[in-house]
Order: sequence, then C-alpha cells, then structure tokens
Amino acid sequence: MATYYAIPCPQGLRQNFDLLVSNFEAQVKEPQNQLLIQVANDYTDKIIEVMVLGNSQMMDQESFSVKVLNNVASVIKATAHTLIKQVL
Repeated sequence: MATYYAIPCPQGLRQNFDLLVSNFEAQVKEPQNQLLIQVANDYTDKIIEVMVLGNSQMMDQESFSVKVLNNVASVIKATAHTLIKQVL
C-alpha cells in the first residue's frame, strides 16, 4: 500500500511552473534557465519548509530545538540553491 505526502504549492510557484512548461511546449527561443532555477529553488524551499520546519510551529519558538531546526533549514536551502544553480 502506497503512502502519499502532499506539499502545498503556493500560487507564485504554480504560475512560474505553468509558464515554464508552456514555454517549453511552445519551444520559446529565449533561455529558460533563470525561470527553471527559480522554480527549482521555490520547490526546494517549500519542501524544506514543510518537511523540516512544519512541526516546529507547534513548539515554543524560543526553544533551542527550534533555533537549531531553523539553522539546519537555512543551511540546507543555501546548499540546495548553490547546487541547483551549478547543475541547471
């Protein structure tokens, strides 16, 4: 039996993704790398927000654990953004 996990997609991300797919389907001649990087970064940020920080909202925001989670999330985001920019 499969288990699924839903991650909400913000409106701006949805619009950029739709634009990117439309541009690829229309074979737009202009480079799409900046839009592709933006979409990848936005997806990454949302996944980290939900998976790493999601449950921390129920915790005391002044606790050491929340601060550690926020720092870990920041490091993951920065690393992912750098890798995305290099790969794409």
